[in-house]
Amino acid sequence: ALPNDARAALRGRLVEELARFVARVHEAGVCHDDLHAGNFLLSFDASGAPAFALIDLPGVRLRKRLRWSACRDNLVMLRASFDT
Repeated sequence: ALPNDARAALRGRLVEELARFVARVHEAGVCHDDLHAGNFLLSFDASGAPAFALIDLPGVRLRKRLRWSACRDNLVMLRASFDT
């Protein structure tokens, strides 16, 4: 188990990388109709840097870069998944 300060630092890195990943996904025009925490795979490279991948591909729709309203809807869905 990690000490509390290391756990907090790792959690911060994961939140930042997930935010970057979701931003890239939205910029690429990927909309997921069921975006929740369980639809991401987390891995770490040799240096310990986190990387995310999107799963549940039947829920994915490819479009042009997403408008803010679609991004917001995805982000609200994702945020709500962390409350359960």
